[in-house]
Amino acid sequence: MPTGLIEILEDAFRLLLKNKIIFLPVLIVNLISLPFYLADFSRNSSEYLVGEILFSILGMFAYVATIGIAYSSVNKKYRGQGSRLVTINLVNFFLASILYLLIVLAGILLLIIPGIYFAVRLYLYPNAIVVDRKGPLESLKRSWKVTKGKWWLTFGIGLVIGLITLVALIPAIILMVVASDVGVIIGSTLLFLILIVTSVWDIVAYLILYLRISKHRFLNKDVEYGNG
Repeated sequence: MPTGLIEILEDAFRLLLKNKIIFLPVLIVNLISLPFYLADFSRNSSEYLVGEILFSILGMFAYVATIGIAYSSVNKKYRGQGSRLVTINLVNFFLASILYLLIVLAGILLLIIPGIYFAVRLYLYPNAIVVDRKGPLESLKRSWKVTKGKWWLTFGIGLVIGLITLVALIPAIILMVVASDVGVIIGSTLLFLILIVTSVWDIVAYLILYLRISKHRFLNKDVEYGNG
């Protein structure tokens, strides 16, 4: 595993241990949405569709909020201003996400591989929006620029965290399948917590990657990033 990739994953995890509030947006949104996904909507597809749209929007909010809180915790200039970073960037994130999906979809239609390539090269656009205050189109251009020559590193972060997640989920899935009712509850809770931790870890790791490759100041000793 490349040294740079290991350092990014370690720094991201260390930052999460130091600032556990970073977990809050994703945790809250998932707790709110959990009863919805456990409910039976087989007789009312319209309610399910409305719920999907609502929680997709909440998911976007949680993503931007996580980046904002993480960035404000490592950049002294924005210390304690995570909510402000979310408010001013949510609309840009929504519009950029639409552009991102359209570009990736077009790439997938061109024999799939171009779609995967575009998806990775443009994946850091949320960080460009929060950190560098870029607009929808500018954030995609910024991601394309900073990931030049860094495709495998960018792809590798998601791949490694994804593999770690799969391995960590095995005990939870076993409990849910073969155990008693108590085991199912324990397994479900474990699965929920693992997905929360690894999804936030993924978001923060990509923030750190962006701060590194976009030449923002980096102090490995204190896990400090940004220009502040």
